[in-house]
Amino acid sequence: MVQGDARRFSIFIAGLLLINVLLQMFQDINCGVDGPLYASIFDRKRLGRVMACKNFAVCVMTFGMLWYGLSLADQNEIFPYLISAALLLVSLLIAIFIIRAPTETHP
Repeated sequence: MVQGDARRFSIFIAGLLLINVLLQMFQDINCGVDGPLYASIFDRKRLGRVMACKNFAVCVMTFGMLWYGLSLADQNEIFPYLISAALLLVSLLIAIFIIRAPTETHP
């Protein structure tokens, strides 16, 4: 059905679709993990400060990605995707292996 140069284009589009689905999966997992953990780890007095620090870190990463990641897009358009995937993978690994909700102990 697909012939010639279009065959490579179809493979490229399928690869981009797979990358985008994986990025969305990592994003969904990372965003779904932090809310309940923050509420169970920190008391109410510190929860506002924790969320402010989290939002500050998110803004720093966003501006860093816009400044550095998109400047690499001039060299190759895949670099911002790769940087996003790497950052989301790191945050996923942190959420899985480092951040742990405290276990409840009943007397």
